[in-house]
Amino acid sequence: MLTQCCRPHKSKMAFTHNLSQAERFSLLLLEPGEIYFEDFSVFYYPQGLPEAEAIKRKVRGRLKTCSKSILFDPQDMSYPIIKFPMRDTVRIEEWSGSLMSKIGNQGNIVMIESNQIIQMKETNIIASYKFLKDAIGIWGFLR
Repeated sequence: MLTQCCRPHKSKMAFTHNLSQAERFSLLLLEPGEIYFEDFSVFYYPQGLPEAEAIKRKVRGRLKTCSKSILFDPQDMSYPIIKFPMRDTVRIEEWSGSLMSKIGNQGNIVMIESNQIIQMKETNIIASYKFLKDAIGIWGFLR
């Protein structure tokens, strides 16, 4: 006779994980020896656009802080994950520029200025990374 713990039992499982909302970030995207610290829910506001247009085109995502880089993982999988290597980062500071008039004091705006960015997993496809030195600029994130 089977004991209670060994009897086969019927159970149903429900998985409600929505794959379209799955996070693409993986520790494998980090450099060897790099440490992952924390992440924040943010909006990315494109620079070089009028305020109203930048607010319309904002992108929701997660900002991952690591020991050798900062990564932006957009929620919309059609956008690539953007990696800001610390060695190419010129400055990271609180932004007090033009978007402040529309956004107000809803949160902290972090500005990252970098000489190079790395794009990865665009449209959630594993492919060669794109190293963009031409994309020098300022990236604004509302936390």
